[in-house]
Amino acid sequence: MAQFRFVMRSGPTVGRTFPLEGEEISIGRDTSNKISINDAEISRKHARLLWKGEGYLLEDFGSTNGSFVNGQRLSGSIPLKVGDLVALGENVVLMVEAEYDPDATRLSARTGKAVKVAPVPAAAPAPVPAYAGQVPAEPVPAPVPVAAKKSRKVIWIVVAVVILLCICGVSLFLYFAPCEFWSSIPGVQWAPCP
Repeated sequence: MAQFRFVMRSGPTVGRTFPLEGEEISIGRDTSNKISINDAEISRKHARLLWKGEGYLLEDFGSTNGSFVNGQRLSGSIPLKVGDLVALGENVVLMVEAEYDPDATRLSARTGKAVKVAPVPAAAPAPVPAYAGQVPAEPVPAPVPVAAKKSRKVIWIVVAVVILLCICGVSLFLYFAPCEFWSSIPGVQWAPCP
């Protein structure tokens, strides 16, 4: 018989192994769970595993962030296979692994005779990303933000409006200036006064 386990591939304790033992295994953030994972994305009672015949079924408890098997959101329960990736929320990914006893025998369902079971190899580890190339020595300068260009345009518009208001103010003052103002200016021969 196989001994199943979860191995954490991403999350708070990468590489941690959780042996799967028992008819029902609860998974969640609360320490009362058989598999307790301290991550904010995981509900206190997130999911459970149920032993059915030859393997476990995974069932989500209606958690907020959901449970996923091989990228598909879980609805209902689903049987787990060796190599399946179980994601709990966005941060935690567990891989289903199994150890087989190479000396184990199994009874054939049809004949009732002992049959030698070949060991199933463990799933291959996830591939490591290839080297992407040389990293530039200096960061590439960021383009000038559009907001900076707009703010300069606004400044020029404000300056033009202020200049126009000053010209209008001086013009109005000169138009409505009293006669004494015009006669006090030396060298002015014409004044708008009678």
